[in-house]
Formats: sequence, C-alpha cells, structure tokens
Amino acid sequence: METYKKIRRLHLVEGIPIRQISRDLGVSRNTVKKYIHGDIIPGESKFSPRQKLVMNEEVIKFMKACILEDNEHTHTKQRHTAKRIWTRLQEELGFTGSYSSVKVVLRELKNKNNEVFLPLTFNPAEAMQIDFGSAHVYIHEEKQEIKYFCARLAYSAHIFAKVYLAEREECFLDGVVSAFEYFGGVPREVLFDNARVAVSEGYGRHVTKITKGYETLVAHYAFKPKFCNVRSGNEKGIVENLVGLIRRNTMVPIPRIKSLQELNLKIKKSCDNYLETHKVNGESLSVKEKFQLEARNLLALPNHPLDISKRDYKRVTKFSTITFETNKYSLPCELVGKEVILKAGHSEIQFLYQGKVIATHQRIFKKNKSSYQLAHYLKALERKPRSVFNADPVIENIPRAVLEEYQSKGDSKAFLEYLRVEVGLPQRDTQLEIQRNDLGKYDNLISREVIQ
Repeated sequence: METYKKIRRLHLVEGIPIRQISRDLGVSRNTVKKYIHGDIIPGESKFSPRQKLVMNEEVIKFMKACILEDNEHTHTKQRHTAKRIWTRLQEELGFTGSYSSVKVVLRELKNKNNEVFLPLTFNPAEAMQIDFGSAHVYIHEEKQEIKYFCARLAYSAHIFAKVYLAEREECFLDGVVSAFEYFGGVPREVLFDNARVAVSEGYGRHVTKITKGYETLVAHYAFKPKFCNVRSGNEKGIVENLVGLIRRNTMVPIPRIKSLQELNLKIKKSCDNYLETHKVNGESLSVKEKFQLEARNLLALPNHPLDISKRDYKRVTKFSTITFETNKYSLPCELVGKEVILKAGHSEIQFLYQGKVIATHQRIFKKNKSSYQLAHYLKALERKPRSVFNADPVIENIPRAVLEEYQSKGDSKAFLEYLRVEVGLPQRDTQLEIQRNDLGKYDNLISREVIQ
C-alpha cells in the first residue's frame, strides 16, 4: 500500500515520468502504469476488523466535565491533574489510551480560549473540507434522525452533500468518493475532524493511525489526509458553515420522503443551483468561475472506483439468518449451514454464495432488529404448515388483519396459497421448489425491511 501511494503521488502530484518511477522504486513499468491509472488496488480483496478507538467523543466530554468542575470552585489544591483524569478515565470508562495522549488533549482543551483566528487563502484544488451534520426527516411518515455528509472545496467554495441513515465508516467513505465524483476530480488534501470513522489511533493534529478503509481510500485517490480537533470550527470553518446551509435550505421544514434517494436528489439540485447562482462576499469571481479554474487542477479520478463495502465470511444459522451488528438478515432456507460472503455497504447488505448474489437487504443501523424476506422461508413453511401463523417472517411481512382472518379459520393450507400469491410464486404444483436463479427477482418483489 505504501508503494502504491508513493507511485500515484509521484506521478499525479509531482509529475515524475513512469520510467523514472520504475527505476527509482524498483517496480516494473507495467505495475507502475496499473497503479497510476487506479486499475488495481493492493490487497483490495482483503479485509480486517476495525481498530478500537481510544480517544473518542465520550472521553473528550469526560475531560471537559472535569475542567468545568474545577472552574466552578476555588479550591486550587483539589483540581484535576492530567494524571488524575487519566486514572479516572481508566476506572470509569475503561480507557486504554496512554497518559501522554491525555496530557496533550488536556493542554489543548485548556488553551482553547487563547486560539487566534486567521484568514486563510487556498490555491485551486489544494484542499477539500468535510464534515457530518444531523437532522430529522419523516420516511414513510416515521420520524427518523439521519446524518448528512458535507464537502466543500477550499478555493472555489463549491459544495456537495449526501444523506445517510448513520455515520459509519462505509457512509463516510462513500461520501468522500461521491464528492470526488461530483466535483469530477480529487483535491491534494482532505481536512476532517477526529471522527472514529476515519481515525483508529491518536487525536486531532496528533493522529498516528487512520482506519484501514480510509488508508485504502487515501492511496487509491492519491490525496493527503489532514485532521483537526473535534468541534474546532475555526480549523474547517467553510464546511462548518455548509452544515448549517444544507440544514436550512433542504431540511426546513422537516422533509417528508419515501426514500433517502428522493432527498439526495433534492440536495444535489440545491448544490447545482449554488454553483450557478452564488458568489462569496468579498470575492471578485463567482463560485462557478472559480470552480471552472479549480476543476482543471484537480487530480484525475482513477479508472477503477473504490468498493467501500465491509466484507466478512458468515455461516447461515438453522433459522436461515445471518447476524451482522446485532441485526438478523434472512437468506434462502436451502443455504442453512453453508458459508456465505457478507458485503455491507453504506445503505444495503448483499450476501454472495459461489460467486453469485443470493440475497440483498436494506441495511439496518439500529440494534437487535430483523429483516426477513418471505420468499426465503416458503419451502420451510411448506414442510411445517402448522407453524405458519407464528413464524416471524410471516408476522413481519403480512398485515395483522389478514393474518388474524386466516388464523381464525385455522386454514393453514389456504394461507400458504395466499402467501404464494403475495410472494409472486406459481400455485402449488411440480414447480414448488424455489429456483435459485429467480431469487433476485423474488427478493425485489417482496422485500419489506424494518429500520426501526
């Protein structure tokens, strides 16, 4: 990965010829060409669990509370030292970070009021600032909190935003890639705060290790990651302003939507309109005029877009489900006991068996929920008809009034025929077996996910 990063930066950023890179690094010219164009990514098929973050927002909040408590009384000899805060963090929060990291952060927190704000000027394509905001929307009349990723080019001030159901690493990575694609290229630097979706060790300007997913993204798109401190708006002010702008212009009044795609389309139109109509106060050129100059200086996008999905191997349980992040997802019952590949993206989860997608679910971001697709269980219900009225996949997918009507008659056979119609399968005959090649079609017809 380090060689991959060097090759892309040497050629795309510093303009070093392929032949010289090959000679200096001892790498074949064919490999250099593939790396430059982004056709292959070292170790792309490999994946590993994320590192646990030790300096997170909960820790920072605890440290701020200690400082506030000290400021509220005059007993100077009874104030928290860095050592005492470190000890309390270990005892009360199970903190595993070092004493030195606590000292560094504590010093920054205490000196925050002494910061000096300076006006900054950026060159075209020099930097992009990113952040997350939160808002509430109604999805199918159900009120939910959503997260929205924001990005702003530091020179032209052109904007991009995209909404997600959660602020997870896959959502963060997809947001960065989507911003690059929207702007049509890659800036030299990307500035972000100390969010756990990007950092695995360190804090703020003292970050020592980024997540594996973000490291791969950095190498593939050949930009330099930079970090500021959490809630330090002065360090990435232009994107902090964007978070509020997006909320005011697209989230007020509270949106009532059928899908996130609907809201994302509205936000994209708002970003397009901003480019066409906006001019920053004090600037001689409009955002559009500055972006036309900036776009010519952005690094080219790689030929092969990065797949940001998290992957794992899972064995299908006897209930024909797989658990991911405490939530259960159904698979065709003939796969019980088989090992499949789980591929978790920012909005959906796919399951693959023998190289083919055999089930797709909308990803659930809350805990201890389930997503059952009725077609996955029809074969099992055929063999055990007496369980049909109590089966969770049935209860989750069939209206209660319909279920109670058939249950009152005690006619499981008629109810099974009704289920076949609901799923879109042929009536009971020699075609009773669910054909594997039709699974994708059935999933799309009857998918009704629970996101609550």
